[in-house]
Amino acid sequence: MTLAFLIETANKIEYDFVISLLWKENKWFIDTELWKENFEGGEDLIAEKPQRRAENLSDCPVQLERAVTDLEEFVDLIN
Repeated sequence: MTLAFLIETANKIEYDFVISLLWKENKWFIDTELWKENFEGGEDLIAEKPQRRAENLSDCPVQLERAVTDLEEFVDLIN
């Protein structure tokens, strides 16, 4: 599952604040990334946080909340 927040700056540059959740090997893996639109029609990875893991379903919402908090640190990177 991917949760993405699209931000467009005043100068029309688009950024995606992304949290990805993956179930694999009996664990939850959570990636937190910032992507920027490039001029070739794709996106470039600007920043990412270390991957979070949740050992069980009850810990997963806790780690997701922390990932959302991590996104706040990316705000200073957009222009």
